[in-house]
Order: sequence, then C-alpha cells, then structure tokens
Amino acid sequence: MPRKYPLLVFILLFLCLLLAFTPLRPANAADLVAVRIPTDGDARASAAAIRAERVIDYGSFLWAVMDRSALSELEKAKIPFQTIENPYTLTLGGQSFDPLVSSPDFAGILGDKAQTTDGAGLHLVQFHGPTQDAWLEALKAAGLEMVQYIYPYTYVVWGDAAALAQSREQAAVRWAGDYLPAYAVSPQNRVLSAEPLLVRAVIAPQAGLEATITAIEALGGQWLGSVSGVDPDFDLATFFLPGNQMLAAAQVPGVYTLSPVPLDGGDRGELANQVNVGNVDGSNLAYPGYQDWLAQVGLSGAGVVIANVDSGVDQTHPDLVNRFLSCTGATCSQTASNHGTHTAGLMAGDGSGGIRDTFGFLRGLGMAPGANLVGQDYHPTYLDPGGMLTLMTDSVRNGAVVSGNSWGPSGTPLGYDEDTRLVDMGVRDADPDEPGNQELS
Repeated sequence: MPRKYPLLVFILLFLCLLLAFTPLRPANAADLVAVRIPTDGDARASAAAIRAERVIDYGSFLWAVMDRSALSELEKAKIPFQTIENPYTLTLGGQSFDPLVSSPDFAGILGDKAQTTDGAGLHLVQFHGPTQDAWLEALKAAGLEMVQYIYPYTYVVWGDAAALAQSREQAAVRWAGDYLPAYAVSPQNRVLSAEPLLVRAVIAPQAGLEATITAIEALGGQWLGSVSGVDPDFDLATFFLPGNQMLAAAQVPGVYTLSPVPLDGGDRGELANQVNVGNVDGSNLAYPGYQDWLAQVGLSGAGVVIANVDSGVDQTHPDLVNRFLSCTGATCSQTASNHGTHTAGLMAGDGSGGIRDTFGFLRGLGMAPGANLVGQDYHPTYLDPGGMLTLMTDSVRNGAVVSGNSWGPSGTPLGYDEDTRLVDMGVRDADPDEPGNQELS
C-alpha cells in the first residue's frame, strides 16, 4: 500500500501558508452551518485546509463552523462530514431564533424584560459547539452556576450581571444574555383573565424558595405547597394565582417555568394492544393457540412485575386474581374501574376464567400471562408537585420493572413541561433516594 506521508506533509505546509496569509473572513451568522468531521485517516489534515470561521478539535472529530459555500470544498476534497443546519437556533418562549442573528419578538409584553439587572438571576450562555468540561469550569470560575442545559450548546446559569459580562470574554462562549420571563410562560398562558388558577412554579433553588414564594404572594398568589429534592435541579411550588399575573410572576428572579396545573387528565383508550406473532392461517386469519406459542418460545412474563397505573382495578376478577402482588405506598390502588381492569387484562390476564368465544379464543388472556402486577391509582397523586415521579417511585419500591400508563395528566399536549421532565428522570432513576439508578421502563 503506498505511503501517504508526502501528501500529508504537503497539506500541512499548505495549511501553514493559508493561516499566515489568508485571514478568516467574517460571515453572516445566518449563512453559517456546522459540520462534524471524523478525524480518522487523513481527514484531520485535509479538513484543516478548508475555509472555516471556527474549528474545534474534539479528538475523535472536528467541529467546523463555516459559510455554506465552503461545503463544496469538503466534497471536492472527498472529506466525509455531517452537516448540522441552523446549529445555534434556540427555541424559547414559542419562538425560534439564533441569538446573534435576531432577538425574539414578544411585542413589548412584560415578558421581554429581564428578570433582574444588576442582582443575581437566571441567564443563558451559548457555546460555539458541543460542551467541554473546561468551558463549564471557566463559567464557574467567572461566578456562574450551571442550572439546566438546553439545546443547542446552551446553559441556563445563575449569577449576577458582572459574572455574565465576564463570561462573554471567554473564547468558547458564542453568546450570553438574559433569561426572559416570556421564556417561562407558554404563549397561550400570557393573556389570561384575572380568575385564579392552580399554577405550578419551577424555581431555581439559588433564588431562595421562601423569597420566591413571598414575591409571588405579593402578586396575589396563594401558596399551597412546595417540595424540594424531587427534581434534582429545581424546587417546585404550587399556587392559586390570578391568570393575568402569570408574566409578572415569571419576572420574579429564579422562576424557570410557570404553568397552570392541568385538570383535564384522565383515562386514555388502548389501540388493540395485542402481540402480532404471525400466527395466521392461509387466509390471513388468526387462530387460537397463543399460550402454546408462549410455551414454545419460552416466554410468559414469569418473573416480571408490571405496575398498572390507572384509575383502579378489580383485583378479584377471575383472570387477574392470581396476577396481583401486595402493594405498599400512598399510590396503591384503593378503587376499581372498568378501564383499569381492562388495561390490567391486556398486560397480564391469565385466562383463568376459561371463557372462550365462538371461535375458540380464550378471553381474558393478556400479552404476558405469567407476569405479576401491582395496582396504583394515578389520581390524585399526579396533581401533586413531583407527583409523576412519586408514582414511579412507588412502582419500583413494589418491585416493578415496567409501568403501564393508559392515561395522561392533560387532555391536550402541553409541550415539554415539568411532568414530562419528571418522567424523563424517572425512567433513568425512579427512586432518587436510593443509591444507584432504579430504572423503570
């Protein structure tokens, strides 16, 4: 195989000349794209000779920010690359924007005023590319505290105006600015009547929970309760608050999100939750024999515990009576409902009732008839601050490794709210008080 060293030396010499005599031209930020270039083979040396506004070496890949017109040079050089369109576009407060190209337009509403000016508060810092540990350490050294990562390459931080100004001097920082109150309130919740609403506030603990509660109470809020530690990054507090004070409350330093607690949640329908294992005849019609098939493949769900989180279940039903384990905890099912009984049967009904339909199919036979169930009621726990995680914690403490949830906290989509965030945390570690991660599927 011919050696490539002479070519490599030539490229490196060319690069030195390029850097010495060809200054990088400033590009319009709106025309920039980012590319990820693997650094195996000669890609590192070859890519270095391409026009770019910025190149960051991550070891296993190069991160290059360049004018779109320079992509053709990569193609001509046969350098493999992955293009990242709109690499710095943030989506906050219902608007998408590159902070160096444009500012979000909130039409002069209160939400375009910073939570704080000279005092400490929430801010945003965006890096030039995927985060490096040294960059975060530099922000900490400047006096900023990391609160929450948001895509792309941006951190919500806590600190004062002087620390934010100091962060702007760091080479890795692309942009730094204020966390606006409008980012904390969804557009549909910015123009509401004065009618009091049940509202949940997600609060940066650096602001001081008691001070934040006092400030919201001064706006007419009635504090109902709060919890710390359920969310590892934020405190949660619940208020009755006049709807027309949502943006004013979001202006209180430390308020990360503020939203009405959904009260229209409830059971959701199942879509023929059956296992299609290909047991059909020549006419494409299914035939009885699912239990035989489970025995053939050695699957029944035996040894698996599933949490049936629903609106109650009839645990004395003949197809379920052998499937339920004892349950301890505040969310354990105390009621019975047709919906919860139906979903439990879909998961682990064992067909003990022996009832067959006219085609010979065994009624009440679930997907995993050998599995065990624990029954939990989602209501009213899901309404509590941190209630979604409480449900998951009770599931794993009762031995469940899978959780069935045929319900929702809201009748309409609410985006990535705190309930969604708690579920994201819970699937990784449903019991934060226990060492290690207690995963829940």
